[in-house]
Amino acid sequence: METITTTEACVEIASYCSASMLTAALWITYGPAAAAAETAFGWHNREVALLSVWGPALGLLASPAAPRRARRLGGPRNATTAVVALCAGAAALRCAPGRGLPRLLLAHASCALNGVGGVLILSTPAMVARDALAEPRRHLGTSTMLAANSLGGGLGFVAAAAAKDDVEGLLVYECAAALAILALVAARRGVFRRDAPDGGADAPLPAFGPLLKSRSYVLLAAGCGMTMGAFTGWLGVLTPLLESSGWAPRDANAVGVACCFAAAAAQVLSGALSTRRKRLAILACNGAALAALLAFAVVAQAAPRRSPAALALALVAAFGVVAPEGAIYELATAPAPAPLEASAGAGLVFAFNLPMATFILLDAVASPRQLLWILVASNALGLGLLAVEAATADDRPIFLPDARPLNAEDCLLYTSDAADEGLGVDLGGRR
Repeated sequence: METITTTEACVEIASYCSASMLTAALWITYGPAAAAAETAFGWHNREVALLSVWGPALGLLASPAAPRRARRLGGPRNATTAVVALCAGAAALRCAPGRGLPRLLLAHASCALNGVGGVLILSTPAMVARDALAEPRRHLGTSTMLAANSLGGGLGFVAAAAAKDDVEGLLVYECAAALAILALVAARRGVFRRDAPDGGADAPLPAFGPLLKSRSYVLLAAGCGMTMGAFTGWLGVLTPLLESSGWAPRDANAVGVACCFAAAAAQVLSGALSTRRKRLAILACNGAALAALLAFAVVAQAAPRRSPAALALALVAAFGVVAPEGAIYELATAPAPAPLEASAGAGLVFAFNLPMATFILLDAVASPRQLLWILVASNALGLGLLAVEAATADDRPIFLPDARPLNAEDCLLYTSDAADEGLGVDLGGRR
């Protein structure tokens, strides 16, 4: 792969962040603007809620193919451009005139395009960080790029609140922003360079078999999905859920904005304060989040309004759930070689979207109170899975460079002299 300069690295990370923010903002739009969309387009509440399913549904269906698609596009650089193009097309479809079923079908097509873009962009943050940054800054880069997705969701809440009932104007502004970002990203230097110029894009990628054979990877992915996936699904339907519980629309949006911005801040901060004891930090953050969610479930039902206690608890919950994301990505993908790293990132996207899609679909059959307690139960289960992984792991890389699951036999190479002294030398050269 071609090396890139520091300036190019900053441009690539900024481009990735723009694409990730755009996909999140487009995905969240119909949540806080649900009531306005129902009035303007003649839709029903359940029809609007189903639009949010496309994001996680495409995550489940397309994530296995995401690594190969990124390779065929020329690697994560060109994949970023493709994602912004998909988002621009999705935003344009939303601006088509009309009402009723035709407009609803176009909205579904728009959400499907944006969902494909979301799969591609969320599969590649560790790859972009690997290509653009040296090892000491890699974790911060991964966390910052993941934070962009949360920040985009927060901006989607803010845009919907600012637009109030003018949902048509909101969609036009989103389309203009998407086209402007596409022009900037497509014009950046190096966008048409390929990471695999020798035809490596057609080389076979590792199957998901090596990932499924790693107990640590499976537990990390499942735990991340049960905590962050369910929480993100809850954010997608947060405004109508809280409104049906008696909250004012502005107060419900305030909770969504607080959660998204707290999540973005948590990801950046966790990257800046990267620690070797990642697993302990993951458990501490998720434990605090679970306690906050329990308290929020009680407060939100007892006081259906924007109280300082409810906002504070929502902030703590969002911070605790999302802060470990960068550490989980690093633990699950960083030790793997590049081809397997792409599959590992896609596997995390799949694990994240399965609980997320399930949670959004439950919105059709469960009450707001039941959904809130389902969220608490999901986070408790996820914390348990992460605790099991931490208890059974030994802080060594999950995968060796040859993509095999790490075994104890692979860690130490003993010589006769070293054996006599009870010493060992691991294959990485550390003594």
